[in-house]
Amino acid sequence: MALLTGAFASPDKALGQLPSFLRLSLPQPAATDPRVLILAVTTCTTGLIALKNYLTTLTLWQSTLFSEATATAARSRIFRTFVHAPFIWALQNGTSRVLFLFTSGQFLGQSFVTLMQCTTNGITIVAMLCGLILVSPTFSLALVAMFGVIAVLMLKHLRRRMEERAQAVFDAEIATHNLQQLSVHALKEMRLAGKGGDLCNAYDERLRHFVVTRGQQQLLGRTPINTLEFLGFSTLTLILAFLVFIQDESLARISATMGFMAAAAWRLLPMGSRFLEAWAILKRNTPHLLGIATFLQEKHAVEVTPNRNDTHPQALRHLAFSRELRLSEVSYRFPHSDTDTLRNINFTIPHHSMVGLIGASGSGKTTLVNLISGLLHPTSGHVLIDGTPLEPALAPTWFSKLGYVPQSPHIIDGTLAENVALSKWGEPIDRNRVQWACSVAACDFIDSLEQGMDTVLGERGARLSGGQNQRVAIARAMYEDPELLILDEATSALDIKNEQAIHATVAALKNKFTILIVAHRLSTVQGCDLVVWMEDGAIKGIGTPSEILPQYEATLSSQ
Repeated sequence: MALLTGAFASPDKALGQLPSFLRLSLPQPAATDPRVLILAVTTCTTGLIALKNYLTTLTLWQSTLFSEATATAARSRIFRTFVHAPFIWALQNGTSRVLFLFTSGQFLGQSFVTLMQCTTNGITIVAMLCGLILVSPTFSLALVAMFGVIAVLMLKHLRRRMEERAQAVFDAEIATHNLQQLSVHALKEMRLAGKGGDLCNAYDERLRHFVVTRGQQQLLGRTPINTLEFLGFSTLTLILAFLVFIQDESLARISATMGFMAAAAWRLLPMGSRFLEAWAILKRNTPHLLGIATFLQEKHAVEVTPNRNDTHPQALRHLAFSRELRLSEVSYRFPHSDTDTLRNINFTIPHHSMVGLIGASGSGKTTLVNLISGLLHPTSGHVLIDGTPLEPALAPTWFSKLGYVPQSPHIIDGTLAENVALSKWGEPIDRNRVQWACSVAACDFIDSLEQGMDTVLGERGARLSGGQNQRVAIARAMYEDPELLILDEATSALDIKNEQAIHATVAALKNKFTILIVAHRLSTVQGCDLVVWMEDGAIKGIGTPSEILPQYEATLSSQ
């Protein structure tokens, strides 16, 4: 640019300042005609600008690809960790935390790019300082020493405050995210409770807190840059005063020295600013990076659940279920707990029988179901399938033999067929099998839907009643043609009419499938072959409904 300016201002002088070898290599018109020289310089400048822009764009493109690839890899690993980790570990890491970490994954890629920029700028600054020291050792060494001490003191002072602000912003983001989760998943309850206004006010308050903390964080991030610029030009002023009043240098000497120092500052200050800005970004992203690192490190502290597709074919032959499922001296203790949640559980579920599991809340029913299903594994004792211990490696094989109906099934915003075939998600839907599963589950409402099994059910099954959603869940369980059907409080949220309809559906499955029914209501288990009564993590009684239910009912009446 300086050559271009000089060529326009004084072509003859600019031509004379060119090195002899460059003048000799110029075409004859350019060497004799200043106008041609100006055109040549302008053309070269245009070419250099084009090359610079190309390299800048290429660097930006590659940096963006690297950043997004890193962020994608991090989010993918977080997702896989959550999906394949043991069930107890997934329970202990709330879904809100995992969903927030998915969004935090993008900070990993950004931080890698920022770290590379920080390293590049740091190397460039060191190289330029070394060049300055070689050219002007006295002033350069004094400048390096002064700026080095100031930078260390400044960063040491600001580091803790920036870490505190970064953590405050991180906490504010989590608080806002959790409130968003509450508003989405509990919208109906919050609206019926008349808490819509309070929810909005709380959200606005958390957003204001986020804005304030983020503003403080940005201010701290700019402080080193502003300080550096002020110190840079203050130093030039001090050097000028030193040359004038202390050394009494000539104007030529002052001009040369100040020109040199100003040129150095003109190159160094932007580099230093970018370095400090990158450092501030890394500090700002630190809580997100630590959260991801902690989450991924926890993966190594637990045993990862094998994928069903990874199970050896030999396991399929060794886990036949044709006689009984037996629990032998089964106990379970949650990690970091001092007491057993389940103690010495012993009972048998015969093949093609219907067994009821009753007990008050906190009696251990849910934990016992998780052990029977293979999601958890006993602390001591064994779950035996036809005499074969249900080891962790066999759990995926056992999963393929189960049908599970929860209290509140998740109905996706898809067609009825997609909901029924959810266990085969990603595979072509077998429409004949969907039809069979719906008939077994008594989904007699299909004909009333506009498009039959291709009708979109809406978010959480908005187009269906509670009883119909429950039947869809039963059909989903039956789509797998399970060897053990588990109904986990499947009718506790239904009214009497819908409950009776589901009971009739389940009764029609008796003696065709092995069924385990977990229930609070006594009417739910009256048709069972065997009832297991749980209390305080142990078995209170086992027997037929006529033997157990009167005792259980009497206990409830006395409480």
